Amino acid sequence: MNYILSLSDISAQNVDISGGKGANLARLIHHGFNVPVGYVITTKVFDENYPIEWETELSSLSLNGIYAVRSSSTAEDMPANSFAGQQDTYLNVSGLENIKQAIKNCFASINNERAIHYREKNGIHTFSMAVVLQEMVDPEYSGVLFTADPSSSDRLTTIIEAVSGLGEELVSGRKIPTMYKVKNGNIQKSGENKISDEKINELVQIGNNIQNSFGSEQDIEWCLKDDTFYIVQSRPITTLYPKPQSSDGFKRCYYSMGHLQMMTNTILPLGGEFLSRMMGTESPSFCGGRIYVDITRHLKSIFRRNLLLWEFKGFDKRIYDGVQEVLERKEYIHSIPKGEFSFKLPNNIFPTIIMGWKTYIKNDVSVIQKYFRRMESSIKELEKEIVNHHEGELVSFIERDIKTNLVKTFREDPIWGCISVARVLASYIKKKSEKYIGENDIISEIGKSIPNNITSEMGIELGRIADIVRRQPELVDYLKNGGEDITKIGTEFSAFLNKYGCRCSGEIDITKPRYSEDHKSLIAIILANLNQPNGHANTIFERGLRESQKVIDELLMKANSNVLKKRILFYRNFWGLREAPKYYMMRHFWIYKQALIKEAKRLGIRNIDDIYYMNFKELKSAFCGGEINYKKIDKMKIDYNHYEILNPPRIIFSDGEVIKTFYDTKAPNNSLVGIGVSKGTIIGRARVIVDILNAKDIQDGEILVTRFTDPSWTPVFLSIIGLVTEVGGMVTHGSVVAREYGLPAVVGVDNATKSIRTGDMIRVNGEDGWVEILP
Repeated sequence: MNYILSLSDISAQNVDISGGKGANLARLIHHGFNVPVGYVITTKVFDENYPIEWETELSSLSLNGIYAVRSSSTAEDMPANSFAGQQDTYLNVSGLENIKQAIKNCFASINNERAIHYREKNGIHTFSMAVVLQEMVDPEYSGVLFTADPSSSDRLTTIIEAVSGLGEELVSGRKIPTMYKVKNGNIQKSGENKISDEKINELVQIGNNIQNSFGSEQDIEWCLKDDTFYIVQSRPITTLYPKPQSSDGFKRCYYSMGHLQMMTNTILPLGGEFLSRMMGTESPSFCGGRIYVDITRHLKSIFRRNLLLWEFKGFDKRIYDGVQEVLERKEYIHSIPKGEFSFKLPNNIFPTIIMGWKTYIKNDVSVIQKYFRRMESSIKELEKEIVNHHEGELVSFIERDIKTNLVKTFREDPIWGCISVARVLASYIKKKSEKYIGENDIISEIGKSIPNNITSEMGIELGRIADIVRRQPELVDYLKNGGEDITKIGTEFSAFLNKYGCRCSGEIDITKPRYSEDHKSLIAIILANLNQPNGHANTIFERGLRESQKVIDELLMKANSNVLKKRILFYRNFWGLREAPKYYMMRHFWIYKQALIKEAKRLGIRNIDDIYYMNFKELKSAFCGGEINYKKIDKMKIDYNHYEILNPPRIIFSDGEVIKTFYDTKAPNNSLVGIGVSKGTIIGRARVIVDILNAKDIQDGEILVTRFTDPSWTPVFLSIIGLVTEVGGMVTHGSVVAREYGLPAVVGVDNATKSIRTGDMIRVNGEDGWVEILP
């Protein structure tokens, strides 16, 4: 085999010979696309430690033009890893000796710091290297074309960025490009370049043809000279979110369950299995390591779609707006085929709501303690029964218990009727407050320090533990230096774990380590609270009680209404219970998990976390002595590491179209826009945290910026003065707790953790819903 091949040589299409970039260019030529003439100095040169023969071959070529010299690793421009920019590129190279030296430098760059770090990060251990030598085009315009929108993952949108002159000016950031967004033939332009619509449409068609030839969405570099397009590179887009599947070929609509549950991280297969059973479906739509729910059939049912919209409006306004946009596509809605719904509604939804109103009419608060006794009885029965089951029967028992016990606990208990009534009464109370005292956000005040909120109680108890630690300097030093022996804290911590050890960050995924398994996150929260004065948690709660009662007294004095008084009282008594069903769900999860781990250890499963990558059927087989496909599990672990970095869309169709909605709000220029969920404006330094383990770094007077918060984050709220999250709505966890604690908060801010840096001074407007990064 020669050391140098023409890119038009059929052998050059082999990645092992030409590397990723070289093979892709050769394939483009093979499919008839207009590619500048070029050569590939093959991997044989690298593999044989640069034999002198390659230089002889190079000297025999007629290299009279100006060339670009680019790396082409076998790990480069591949479906899973682009490797873009990790090795060196040389432009405008002319003359044999200069070309030869550029090629040598390019080979040497495989060992630069960027390339080594990238390979280590992506687990690339076996690789080789080629170099592409290609005649340069002196273009009027050049740039990149994405056959799908890499920021939203919308496969129906083509993104083109263009600059005058060489595309390197764009890639290096030295020029601001003109951007073209093309969808369904419509062109949106932002910038100054004047490429005609006709040429833009021609380029889009070239991109589509390349995508069809390669079989996947492409990131393409192009040049335009003398009215002719040249393609100088094409590689797969590696950051697109995977498409959910359609079982019948119809374009199906899915929403992200993670956004409603305030947990957009990946959920491992076993965790997804548990959640799908909770939803009443045994066929979950796993996509990119998250659960997506098929709502296509529901959109055609007036009752079901209104029920979904009511839920979405409170939990994620962007999903609500997206579904509304889908509903405007009358032809699509009309074309939805008949069939079964993808998930079941709670069996007793109407009786439960009726029971809630009866409880309100009777003003019967005794149902609260009856509910807690009912739940505790269910837990004790499960603990007693599960120890009698082993091997595959253990999995079968858990399946049955989810269906007959846990679903009733979480989705069908009558207490949900009272919680739903409380949510309805909130709207009534809000209208009356606007009428009598001109206050349109009174629920934020009335909802402070409400009783029967088990999550707030957890925060207060952890605050008391911080008080104990604060009084012991030696213990503080021990914990700050990484100590994890909780017995040093005392019996209070053990009591806390007995009650709340089932919880953790991302707790809806049963595979996530619980507080009882890993104490690090709790210790981090305790350390964060040490900056506060003694008794701080109780002080905040008592202050909230006073502020809430003051507003209630003012409203009732002006309204003089016993009906309003009754509704406020019911709201305060029952709204706090909204956190209880999830708490008891976690209690069940923890019992299930302990039993599964114990059985996995007894049966000698390779690694305990291997069972997290199995569904119930596979787990049952493994526990019955069946063969475990460890090769499949190991691949899934690699896949899930990749999924973790992807940005899950809120709404996606099975053909890859993504519905992207925007906030309608008045905000300063260049501010970050979201939803204002807790009124007030605050200025402070940002603390960006994506892992609760880093809560220990929070300093007094900082504003927390994070992806999402779930109940495990509640104690952190004692240490901050404001909140910004990437996910959420008016009634999601972080929003409610922020209102209870009187913290200005904005949620649903896209890419907040990337746009804001720790230490930035920011202004958070919790009423109008925007965040401004101050100079």
